[in-house]
Amino acid sequence: MGAAAARVSRSAWSTLVATAAVAVLAALVLLTGAGPPPVTRGELVPGLAIGAVSRVELRRGDRAVVVDVARGVVTAPTAGQADPAAVADLLSSLASARVDRRGGPRIAAPRVTIVLDVGRAVTVTLGDEVAATGQAWVAVDGEVALVPGWVGRALDRDPDQLRQRRLVAPGAEPAALAVHVGRDLDLVLAGAALVRADGGGRTTRLALEVRRALWAAVAALRLEQVGPPVDPAAPPAGSLDVRVGTRPVELRWFAACAAPGLVQVATTIGDGCVAQAAIDAVIAAARVAASDAGIAATPLVTAAPVVALELPGGARVRQDGGGWVIETAAGRWDADADRVRALLAALAAPARPRPRTADDQAGAAWAVIDASGERQAWRVRVAGAAATIVRADEPVALELDPAAAAAVAAGALGLRDRQPLRLDPTQVARVRATGLAPATIVRGAVLGEWQVEAPAGAAATAAAAALPAALAGLLLDRWAAPAALGRVRRTLTVERDAEGPLTIAIGAADATGCWIAVDAAAAGHAPAATCAALLAPLAAR
Repeated sequence: MGAAAARVSRSAWSTLVATAAVAVLAALVLLTGAGPPPVTRGELVPGLAIGAVSRVELRRGDRAVVVDVARGVVTAPTAGQADPAAVADLLSSLASARVDRRGGPRIAAPRVTIVLDVGRAVTVTLGDEVAATGQAWVAVDGEVALVPGWVGRALDRDPDQLRQRRLVAPGAEPAALAVHVGRDLDLVLAGAALVRADGGGRTTRLALEVRRALWAAVAALRLEQVGPPVDPAAPPAGSLDVRVGTRPVELRWFAACAAPGLVQVATTIGDGCVAQAAIDAVIAAARVAASDAGIAATPLVTAAPVVALELPGGARVRQDGGGWVIETAAGRWDADADRVRALLAALAAPARPRPRTADDQAGAAWAVIDASGERQAWRVRVAGAAATIVRADEPVALELDPAAAAAVAAGALGLRDRQPLRLDPTQVARVRATGLAPATIVRGAVLGEWQVEAPAGAAATAAAAALPAALAGLLLDRWAAPAALGRVRRTLTVERDAEGPLTIAIGAADATGCWIAVDAAAAGHAPAATCAALLAPLAAR
C-alpha cells in the first residue's frame, strides 16, 4: 500500500508540474502577445495583377478561344466580341485563388489549359478533381498544387463561354433599329421612342406594346453555335441593324446551318448560327411595327416626360421647378399642376384610331416637347364635344373619349390656376372700391383694424375687415374668355406694402355666382358667397 501511495503521489506531482508549465506559457502568451505564426495559404498565381493581363487563351480538348483583353474582342479561331463579365470573372478567380498545399502528381490529361500574357506567358493547367474532398489539381507553369473545389469549378470552362453570345446585353435600350427582308419588309425606327420613318420625312409613332414585342424578339437573339465563318460573297436573306447608345450592332442572316433549326448569321459579335425561330420572331414583330396595326392608339407617345405644351393662341404651358406656368404675349400665370397632369394622363389614354380626313388635318396646331428635347407637331380639331388628334403626317386620326376631349377643348384657360391671387392679407394697406358702394379704406394701427378714408365720416364695416382674407383665399371654379366678364359692377384696387397694386373687377352675375377679372387675359367664375363678400359695402354711416 505504501508503494502504491508513493506512485500515486509521484503521478499527481508530475501532472501538477505539467499543468503549471502550461499555465506559465499561457500567461506569457497573454502578456507578450506571442504565439505561433499564422498559417498563410500561398497564391495560386503569385503576384498576378488583373490589369497586367493583355491576352487570354483558353483551350479545352481540340477547341480554343483567344481574347484580346484590352480591346474586349475574340481574335481566334473566329473573330467576335468577348463577354467582359465572363473574362473578368475568370481573371478574378485566378488572382484570388489560394492553394491548399503545393506539390502533387503531374497532370497528364488536362481538362482545361489557360495561357495568360502578362508580359510573359503564364500557363495554368486544370487537372482532375479529388473525389473525396472536391478539391482539384492545378499546375501553374508546371508546378502542381491542390486547390479548393471552387477554384477548379471557376476554371472549368468551355471556350465559347468567354464569347458574347447574345446580340445585345440584357437591359440594353435601343436608340435605333432597322429590319430589312428583301423588298418585302423595310422597317426603320429611330430615337429613344423608336419612331417609324415612313419616307418623305413622314414619321409614325408606334404602340408601346408593339415596340416592346419587337425589342424582346431582338434581345432574345443569341449565337447557339459559334462559326463557321460566313462566305463574304454570299447575299444575305435579311438584316437587322441596332444602335444601343453609340454602339452599332449588326446581324445578317443567310441559309440554314448544318444543325437542324439553325440559320447562319454574320454579326458584330461574330459569325455562327442562331435559332431560325428567333429570326422568325423578329420578322413577325417587325411586320406588325411596319403596318397600321402597329400605330399607337394613345396620342401621347414620348421617350421622356413632357415638359412643355404649345397650344393655340400662342400659349405655352411649361414646367417651372416643381410646378407649371402658362406664358402668353399678355403675361405669365401659374397653372394648376393637377389639371396639367390630368390633361397629360388623358392624352396618354387610348383613343379610337380611324383613317385621317382633310378636316382632321385642318385642326389647330399643338406642339408637345419632352425632356429629351424632342418636339412633336399635332393637329387638334375640336368640334362640339368631340376632339381628334393627328400626329404630324400619320395616316390615322385619333378620336378622344369625352373626358379627354373636354380637357383638350378647355385649352390653356382650362389649365390656369383657380386661385388667381398670391396675396398676404397682412400686407394690404389700402382698398379703393369704385362702382357699387364706392369707398376707400386704409389699414389702422392695430392689425385687423380698418379706417374709412372716403366717404368722410363713415365707419368701416365687418365686410371691410374680412375683405383682405377673402381676396387672399379667392378661389374660382372655372375660367373663360374676357368677354364673359360682362358689365363691371364694382372694381377693387388693392394697394400692398411691398408690391404693386392689384385690380379686381366684379362683373355680370348668373344663377350660381358672378364673373370677375384680375387681368385682361380672362374672366373667372366665382361662387355666389364669394361674390357677396366682394360686393359688400366697406363703409357705413
